[in-house]
Amino acid sequence: MAATGVEDVEAELVLARGHDFLGVGGRDTDLATTASLQAVLVLFALTLGHLALDPSFTLCVQRRWRYWFRIRVRIRVRIRIGIRVGILRGSSRIGRRVFGRGGVWSGSTLGTTAGEQNEEQRQDAEHWVTFSRSGAILLPHAVRGIGLLRRPVAGEGMSTENTPLRWAIIGVGRAGRARARGIARDRRSELVAVHRGKYAADAGAPQMSLEDAIASADAVAICTPDELHVSMIEIVLRAGRHVVVEYPIAAAPADAERLFALSDEVGRVLHVEHIELLHSPQQILRAHARRELQQSLKLTFERQGTGEEGAEEILRSNIARLHRLVDIGGPVASIERVEVSPGRVAAALTFATGIEASIDFQAGPYFNRQTVFIVDATAHVWKLHNDALYRGRGPLTTLEPTPLFEQDHLAATARIIDGRKPYVDRRRILHVLELATSLTIGATGPFSGQTF
Repeated sequence: MAATGVEDVEAELVLARGHDFLGVGGRDTDLATTASLQAVLVLFALTLGHLALDPSFTLCVQRRWRYWFRIRVRIRVRIRIGIRVGILRGSSRIGRRVFGRGGVWSGSTLGTTAGEQNEEQRQDAEHWVTFSRSGAILLPHAVRGIGLLRRPVAGEGMSTENTPLRWAIIGVGRAGRARARGIARDRRSELVAVHRGKYAADAGAPQMSLEDAIASADAVAICTPDELHVSMIEIVLRAGRHVVVEYPIAAAPADAERLFALSDEVGRVLHVEHIELLHSPQQILRAHARRELQQSLKLTFERQGTGEEGAEEILRSNIARLHRLVDIGGPVASIERVEVSPGRVAAALTFATGIEASIDFQAGPYFNRQTVFIVDATAHVWKLHNDALYRGRGPLTTLEPTPLFEQDHLAATARIIDGRKPYVDRRRILHVLELATSLTIGATGPFSGQTF
């Protein structure tokens, strides 16, 4: 069967699961056989990953009461060729032993279940795939529907008014430029104005005054320096526009709380970006190093600086890392110790679960920028070193299907158009800001910050 030309390539990998476990093989399947089959599936997934540039590539998982693994590769040529392979899986015990519990990949839903579930059930059933025990590849749990690899669902991508959501960006630096790219890739959004910034001329939208940019948009992304966040958020909210702001929303918890109250008053979304929580290694840590398994946590950060930075400056620049810590360990219950010296803040904390954590943030002229986050959990010690994730001594390969700022943009758009919940709750944002404030002044004892 010959073909004279390939119009496009389309591939789908589907692993349907039930309960909380992933697995293949029957009740009598031995672990070695199951692990070998898993390795084959991983290699197949990685091979298909080279097709990621083709927008029709789809990788997704759906929850079913029975376990099926199906691969379908379809090459559209002048004569269509289709290949299907099906493997029936009979028991969850093997999956529990080999794969464990894990995060899962979110993508588009196949037509095989579209008639069986309503929209809400379908959304709840979509997950990320995790090949958790082989160490070959881990795919993170992420915001539903986000991914460069997924094929757009028919009718998806437009707002309820059947027109794109109009965006303006205030401050087009590196973060603003990344957000502009995310907006350009989103069919439900349109960038209509930018105001100032190094890359404003390359953003693909007219440069306008602040007032005109706000007036022309439905939503405004604030990517200005941190000290301007509070005033800019207030201006945009009072103009009746939705707001997306880079972290931190404010330096003072009282200012952040006031801005959230203002967004409620005017009925507009105030979305705070925390892309560190969307990072693949962070999502894998959250899925696998669960709180009931944790023994201790240790977080260190080093960067170049003068070595004379005060506690407030150091902690303000480490808000994202405190969010990483709280995301894994949960609410902080007490501050046991705080050490502050020029260019350094170190502390010992206890979470509400009783687990202890230590932090050490430093700035100095001879430091290279690096983050090291160690989670000592039952059976495994997890280590996040910058972007590299290790379990025990073994490095893990993680995938980031979609740029982080694009993930955040899609999450913000889903909040505005679809009424979705934020991926980081405002109470947690306030909790971390209050923790940073307490550490700045060296307060110890029970921590009475916001609970979440």
